[in-house]
Amino acid sequence: ISEGRLSLGTLALAVPSPLQERPGITSTGVLGERHVLLARVLAERLAGLKGKIALVSLRVHGPEAQVGPRALAMLKKILEEAGHEP
Repeated sequence: ISEGRLSLGTLALAVPSPLQERPGITSTGVLGERHVLLARVLAERLAGLKGKIALVSLRVHGPEAQVGPRALAMLKKILEEAGHEP
């Protein structure tokens, strides 16, 4: 997810849990430090929606409170364009 030209940003990896008794998603920041929590949240959301490993790169500017809603809207738009309603 990138505003402007496509560039690699903060990278997060999320893995959905295959265990029935311990449902959940595990995530970690892989690269970068700007908005790492937000990148993890987006990766977790994508992993939860797809039930697969998700890798999300987030490159946006601004404070976390402003970036969060914009990044979530961008992820939703990407999923809609791919034909997968979130």
